Amino acid sequence: MKQEVKNKVGLGGLTGLIVGGTIGSGIFALPATLTAGANPEGILIGWAIVAIGMFSLAGVYRNLTLQQPQIDDGIHGWSKNLFGDMGGFIANYGHGIGDAIGNASYLTVIFSALGGFSFLQIFGNGTTWSSIIGASVLLWIVTGLVLKGIKTSTVMNNITTIAKVIPIAMFIILAIFNFSPHTFLAHFASTNVFDVATNHWLHVSVFDQSKSVLLSAMWTLIGIESGTIFATRAKKLSDVAKATNLGAMFVIVLLVGTSVLSLGLLAPNQISKLHDPSVAGLMEHMVGPWGGWLIYICLIVSVVGALIAWVNLCSEQLRVAGRGGSGSKWLAELNEAEAPKNALLVTTGLTQVLMIIAGLYSAGYAVFT
Repeated sequence: MKQEVKNKVGLGGLTGLIVGGTIGSGIFALPATLTAGANPEGILIGWAIVAIGMFSLAGVYRNLTLQQPQIDDGIHGWSKNLFGDMGGFIANYGHGIGDAIGNASYLTVIFSALGGFSFLQIFGNGTTWSSIIGASVLLWIVTGLVLKGIKTSTVMNNITTIAKVIPIAMFIILAIFNFSPHTFLAHFASTNVFDVATNHWLHVSVFDQSKSVLLSAMWTLIGIESGTIFATRAKKLSDVAKATNLGAMFVIVLLVGTSVLSLGLLAPNQISKLHDPSVAGLMEHMVGPWGGWLIYICLIVSVVGALIAWVNLCSEQLRVAGRGGSGSKWLAELNEAEAPKNALLVTTGLTQVLMIIAGLYSAGYAVFT
């Protein structure tokens, strides 16, 4: 039974996995999500706290990687070293199964976005049987790519990462040129927040506003740990540390740039009323209808890219648990392309079952997340 890998991933591939795994659907809904509970001052305070926390976490990963070079399997190894096999099992097996559930949410949001096009309404909100069949086909196609090995899946991830970063960067550049200081400052420190659900204004303290930003923003940062999960496949452990820092910096620039610059385009209450993904509405506001279509396409590409990254990630976590003895050795078995075939069978199989449940009970993105 083959458990160790020979084909290794370099700094660029590891950084791409981090960015690809972190940037999914959340960034495209972020402006409306944040303005639903906060005004500019609260949003800036919230992001400052999130950035400090995120870079602190990235620093912990970096220091553990560099100071404990004898541990080559990241989170699993550190947890096992401190708490034994049970700790390693919980850290990786639980995380991997949770990610497999998250993959079901990615599939529903992909086909929900496709259902937004008039000629593809058959896909509805992503839980119609047409969507379930389409999502199942896509799931197994992605699994087939991952089975071809880390090199193939890394290349595909890098291609989709570039394809989704370019439109986001375009949005940020356009937002800079269209940014209105007057619009940004008009409601800067206001404690009045528009509640879309009740269609009323509510008094919300700056403290509570920043707290709502924390809750929303943290969800968009899941994936920063991706480099440590692939530590056993890295050419050098020092590349894992570098990739974690580079990925964290790149992701925070995109997230903060998208959400903060949008506050200079429309008033917070107007942004919170936009249909998801709110970045599409803001893009359309700046350049016309074609901008909205571009973002919808970018959303689909982005989530497909994130799906590739996370199908890879969740199976790798089970493989590492098996390799380290915290899980069944059967999970650590690799195929000829050095892909974790048995771990993939477990995680993809779970995602497939959840997709069928989604069709039976119309369980969409919000349920799975």
